[in-house]
Amino acid sequence: MLNRTETVSQTCLSPACPPGLAQGFANQKTRAIDLARLTGGTTLRVKFTLSGRGRGLPVGFDENLLRIGQEALTNTFCHARARQFKVKLAFDEREVQLLLHDNGCGFEPAERSQSFGLKRMNERADTIGGSISVNSAKGLGTTICLRLPSHHNAKRLMKISLAV
Repeated sequence: MLNRTETVSQTCLSPACPPGLAQGFANQKTRAIDLARLTGGTTLRVKFTLSGRGRGLPVGFDENLLRIGQEALTNTFCHARARQFKVKLAFDEREVQLLLHDNGCGFEPAERSQSFGLKRMNERADTIGGSISVNSAKGLGTTICLRLPSHHNAKRLMKISLAV
């Protein structure tokens, strides 16, 4: 199991991720294949669902969504002792949500707020105008929710930030 965790961590965190992994994040079939490949040979079962009408995201959104998801998956492998990991990418008119949930051992978010992984996820979310919430408790698993403005709102926010 440890060797598989190291392999997944290296694959997930490598800047040179497999071809196509960072492109078209909303492509459900591609995501399911990628997740199955990364978790093959482990006891972790991954489910990916897409809600709403997937669409193109502004430059930088795909990559940051991907890296946040990879960090959460790596944390699940390394720390959570989970059997299930669920990923839901949801699009609506106002926002894009990435929900990441495991049924692992959980933790107290206040005790880990300064951990490298959580800090990096928050930095990535801030970079693209999003926000992250972490809900976890010992013995109850972890849910990470990333909320991003929709494509239309993102363009407006980028124009506002450039004007300031």
